[in-house]
Amino acid sequence: MRIYMDTARQGQACPAAMQVECEFARLAFEDPYLCSLPFLQHGARVWTEQRQREFPELSCWNGSHRLHEQMALALGTRDADRVFVASQSARLVRTACRLMFRQCRSVLTTDLNWPAWQQIANEEAQKHHGRIHIAELKDLAIRGNASPQDFNELLQSQFLQHDCDGLFIPSVSSLGIRLAVAPLLRQLRNFRSLRFAVVDGAQALGHIPVSDVIDSCDVFIAGCHKWLQAHLPLGIALTGNGLTTEQFASLAMNSDTSSDCHDPLLRFSQELRTERLQKYSETVNVLPLLTANSTLRAASKALNTITDSLTVRQTNRQNVADLLHDSPWCPVASTSMDCGILVVEPRQADRWNPEAITAAMHQRGISLSVYPDRKLRLSMPSQILTESQLQFLRDSFTAVSQQLM
Repeated sequence: MRIYMDTARQGQACPAAMQVECEFARLAFEDPYLCSLPFLQHGARVWTEQRQREFPELSCWNGSHRLHEQMALALGTRDADRVFVASQSARLVRTACRLMFRQCRSVLTTDLNWPAWQQIANEEAQKHHGRIHIAELKDLAIRGNASPQDFNELLQSQFLQHDCDGLFIPSVSSLGIRLAVAPLLRQLRNFRSLRFAVVDGAQALGHIPVSDVIDSCDVFIAGCHKWLQAHLPLGIALTGNGLTTEQFASLAMNSDTSSDCHDPLLRFSQELRTERLQKYSETVNVLPLLTANSTLRAASKALNTITDSLTVRQTNRQNVADLLHDSPWCPVASTSMDCGILVVEPRQADRWNPEAITAAMHQRGISLSVYPDRKLRLSMPSQILTESQLQFLRDSFTAVSQQLM
């Protein structure tokens, strides 16, 4: 038996993404010319019908602009011009933070922010002589019994206390702490003191509904390789209004190869979409565009909506938490963790070796994330766990704790 519970790190490739990768590899061997600029710009309609039959999943590619339209719809908008894609989400984060600190003097972040992205914000603050204030939420979330409203009141208080005008927070943290971002942003905008808001949606897109968050922020940044299950990393940014879109595009298109905002795929995808291709440009890996396209197409045809899948994940989360109550493990509980991620920790551990625990769990057929601070993160599947699967999980957790702790 195998149970995959590590989607928050890397989602399992959906069948459509797996098929398009296989077809692309075969195409690269048989006729690489078919994946030239006309195909990337206009789609498989430039191929013969025979070739389209030979590569059925690749033949569903309808060009770069259509991909941006699909992404816009997945993000709850019809404006494809607001969508930007890059090979590295970090480049999108840096671009967003640079725009933010051009407008803001003082930005509020949290200790739930992804450390690498927080470091980018720190660097941009230093470059622009801005200030960052970090709201401490993690301990309250993990050890307390705080509600989403409690978090928002704390964030609002910190924002006003430090005279902030910018905000950079996650919609769902890497530990599954879900913040009520949209109500917070609406409240801060009512004070007329919030100039720019960046939301990390890496653990949100494909996991929870995001349209209300996107409607409230200036830049929303996510990726395709986690809950969307496109396998290959592809960063996505959605800008909130026309001015931000124009400024974001300007930074993306005008940064040279030495710039820390430069991303070859970001530039190339913009050139494809606008049909303003440079004569001499850098070769880029376009396969992530194709896997994202196939994944979004498959998701649009799925019977279950994001809300349906989230309900199943929440049910699984509760069932797993319940079965561990009388085991050597206990859930790290918080009412704010209203999502499909469960974090657990040992009730007692004399030893803790993350690599050994990861390997032992994987050997038993369970994939999850193990952290040095004695926590395990379990990403819940979108299908209901059966009684036999739940019992298998309980037995595995008990066996690993006896063996390694």
